[in-house]
Amino acid sequence: MYTVASIRYSINTKDEFYSKEQDFYDENMPYFSEKTQQFENAILESKFRPELEKRLGKLLRLRL
Repeated sequence: MYTVASIRYSINTKDEFYSKEQDFYDENMPYFSEKTQQFENAILESKFRPELEKRLGKLLRLRL
């Protein structure tokens, strides 16, 4: 949704809806990024990581 809002806002910066959406993401992305990093670190440090990699394959290793 962030990408859609960003694209739509860049097409028309006077669109009030997408201007507010962009403001929301500008304000909250640092929080979302921090939580995503915490989640990824928890997986990397998990004792269950080998099991997760077996189930999710290379996707897990490439993403983290």
